[in-house]
Amino acid sequence: MKLCILAAGKGSRNSFSKILPKGFLPIDNKPGLTYLIDAFPNVSEVTIAIGSRGDIYRQFLPMLYPKLKFNFVEIENYDGPGSGPGASLIECEKYLEDEFVLIPTDAFVDESITDDWSTNWMGVSKVDSTRLYCLLDTNENNEIFEIYDKNPDAPISTLENGFNGIAFIKDYKIFFKSLKENRNTISGELQVSNGFMGLLSKNDGPGLQIKRIDSWHDYGSNENYIKLIQKFVNQNLIKNDEFTYIHNDTVYKYNVDENVIKNKIYRAKKLSKFIPNLEKTTANFYSYGYVEGNLLNEEKSKAVFLNFLNNIKNNFFKEINLNNNERDEFIQSCHIFYNDKTLKRLDEFWNKTEIIDQNIQINGLSCKSVSSLLKKIDWEYLSNGIPYNFHGDLQPENIIHNNGIFTFIDWRDSFGTSNKYGDIYYDLAKLDHALLLSGKTVRAKKFDIFESQNEILLNFDVDFNLVEFRKKFHDFIQESNYDLFKVELLTSLIYLNIAPLYDGEYSRFLYYLGQLKLNQILN
Repeated sequence: MKLCILAAGKGSRNSFSKILPKGFLPIDNKPGLTYLIDAFPNVSEVTIAIGSRGDIYRQFLPMLYPKLKFNFVEIENYDGPGSGPGASLIECEKYLEDEFVLIPTDAFVDESITDDWSTNWMGVSKVDSTRLYCLLDTNENNEIFEIYDKNPDAPISTLENGFNGIAFIKDYKIFFKSLKENRNTISGELQVSNGFMGLLSKNDGPGLQIKRIDSWHDYGSNENYIKLIQKFVNQNLIKNDEFTYIHNDTVYKYNVDENVIKNKIYRAKKLSKFIPNLEKTTANFYSYGYVEGNLLNEEKSKAVFLNFLNNIKNNFFKEINLNNNERDEFIQSCHIFYNDKTLKRLDEFWNKTEIIDQNIQINGLSCKSVSSLLKKIDWEYLSNGIPYNFHGDLQPENIIHNNGIFTFIDWRDSFGTSNKYGDIYYDLAKLDHALLLSGKTVRAKKFDIFESQNEILLNFDVDFNLVEFRKKFHDFIQESNYDLFKVELLTSLIYLNIAPLYDGEYSRFLYYLGQLKLNQILN
């Protein structure tokens, strides 16, 4: 079976697609487009119309589906007068000289779409707008006799039959003839409905039916995308520069910055004893096999956690001996990572949120402003770390346990200015910060922030096992002759640093939690 995907548009309704083409926005941690591709059995060939970010499709789709044949069609005019889905489809015609299925990039379905493939059909679902959708009027035999494309005068009853972008074109010659001859546009764009018009029996075509697809969900807009992903409790938080996917027992990592991916691949070689083996790499992606086991934060046994601590102490936390010049460079790298990055991130946060840095009550504690607290930090002391073969994000959800074996995932690309070594204290602090505020709590939205002019109240759920783990962890830090004060100081800075990486309530919650913890540790 042949599929055709129209992916040349700009995706202006969804601001998340500024990071990544919306076909690859994660839904329950899978690339959104894979739900539609996987809905059709026996797919052998995919033709895809691509525009300004076609390189991402070229990189990612062959990684996801190594056995499929892909035809990538570059659409030069994907945004100007005369563009549109119909125009893109015409340019794909040479690869579609056979019956084919048409699918969009911004639709989710949760079902297998099967048919006897004996007649042309258009997929329909219930919609709520005559202006945004193509609507279909049918007779008692589900045959289409009228097409209203983004027409506000469409009968209200046709909202039950909104075209969801999924269609099977059996009579492809008639379809493309009609599409090329009918040059009528809507808002300056040529629509695929012009081709379907030629299939209608009233136009002497072979006939066109509807096929109801009730699991369909349009995620082309911000509102619809957020509404959809909120249904999935394990959906990772959406970052503004990277995504993690799981598809067919393989993990895929994407970053908008090619240098980050390049460094992560380099770091993977350094960490080869502790992380999964990389399978495929491109400029913006790499992949590795899914690792079975429990995340460390899911474990209930203190013995497992203590085993992990002994494991990292004996096998991972190995100090690297540096000469004087290397030591100076390392300290400078720590200063850049701790001081310079913190100041930069806070500026980003204050500019984005317009929150005023001030003295304020947080959970009943009189807290000094963040900027005044940063001046109290002895940055030379903080930057005098312990160099080692770092992970960079060694928190419980990046540690997988299986029968006494611990595998690390989601390592950092660099530490300050170095991709060779980082500070043991930073990884200790990453563990500490996530034992207090777990990703599970955040994803379940079991945190609250109440803001007034002079007071902030923060509440969040804590897992009993993580509370116990954190006590044991602090004992481990002191017994191993590490500096607990330095770890807790860095923990406070971590909350402040990650606050601008997110939006809305969670971003503000992180900021004020960082301000609270910084006051508690420094005052």
